[in-house]
Amino acid sequence: MPTLTSSTTVNNGDVVGMSKVPCIPVRIDEQSIPTGAKEVLRIVRPQWTSINGESNIKSKVFTDGLSNKLVGFFVDENKEDVVIVKVFGTNTDVMIDRKAEIETMRLLHERKCGAEVYATFDNGICYQYMNGVTLEVDDCQDPEIFPLVAAEMAKMHSDIGKGQHQNLKVSQSNKSHLENAHLVSVNGTKCASNGVEKNHSQNGEDQNKSQIWNKLRQINKLGEEILMSDPEFRKKLENVGVVPGWASDAINELESILESQDMPVTFCHNDLIPRNIVYDEDKEKITFIDVEYAMYNYAAFDVANHFLEFAGIDQIDYSKCPNVAFRHEWIKEYLKNLKLEHYAEEITVEKYDLWVQFCTPASHLFWGVWGIYQAKHSTIDFDYIGYVGLRFSEYRKLIDNLRNLSSIRDDKSA
Repeated sequence: MPTLTSSTTVNNGDVVGMSKVPCIPVRIDEQSIPTGAKEVLRIVRPQWTSINGESNIKSKVFTDGLSNKLVGFFVDENKEDVVIVKVFGTNTDVMIDRKAEIETMRLLHERKCGAEVYATFDNGICYQYMNGVTLEVDDCQDPEIFPLVAAEMAKMHSDIGKGQHQNLKVSQSNKSHLENAHLVSVNGTKCASNGVEKNHSQNGEDQNKSQIWNKLRQINKLGEEILMSDPEFRKKLENVGVVPGWASDAINELESILESQDMPVTFCHNDLIPRNIVYDEDKEKITFIDVEYAMYNYAAFDVANHFLEFAGIDQIDYSKCPNVAFRHEWIKEYLKNLKLEHYAEEITVEKYDLWVQFCTPASHLFWGVWGIYQAKHSTIDFDYIGYVGLRFSEYRKLIDNLRNLSSIRDDKSA
């Protein structure tokens, strides 16, 4: 690990179309983030070490992520200025576009609804802490809070058009997107800047189609390779009802059903668990964080996925998901703030709730496929095998009803 000092000169290079973000050639051990982060903090907050000394830097661990590890740093003299150091989960770069994640954060920050990115490093990013508290599951149905969440989600779905985020695309390979990133230099060492470059479709991909299908197939391919190469691991998955090839067939069928529904495709977060939502009570403001799974997707997927997270994480209970009355009240608040210039048809609460029901199995399928890869590679203490089994079980419960709904709608339109 190179040694960086407070006098280090950061050469940001030229990053076309966006402000410059330094990349620091440091790799932080996820088991000792407070120690490794000192190298990063010397660059992004040099005054903390030059004036106060490292001993005065305090830290707070955020422990609820299932993919990454986050630690916040601050000094007593200014506790409002908190720097978040996020260390990416082991081997997650093969299924997450880190360039797109950085671009998304910067795009949201420009619209005053996201954190400022301070720097990247070899296996993570450093960014601004958003004032407020992350939500708990019970907060999501609080009558003072859920209308703010619904309004902010509608604003996000309305504000970011495809032309403003053309770099947000699914990789056609399993290589890390960082390999093709712009290069900048710190102390003469080159590393990926996660800068922006326009990435136009080379294969005639429909730009109005949800990107979740390509992403699902990309992640599922990684999972299938694991299942075929590791008999012991495959046996564990078989014990919870997962066999090679099953998810591939499910993806094909579900894509056919959802693509027939003419649902609006917008910029989506896709992972709005309560802990990815920050609530500033004083300003009555909601901010969404952790945008690594953001992509253009069915807007209703974001809503369906959020509703499913009412079931919790540690003790998942899908009976806690919102009933029809709450869903309609939430969607009513959402539609008040939704402005889709490219979708001319009237959207009623009932119609949108039907879209949410169509997208609910897609959420189960996505995170079930995701869980297979995590079960093999993640170092986080979580029962991913059980999580995969539960997600796929819920998918199977819902898919028959979805087939019937699709058949009824097809008959009516015939």
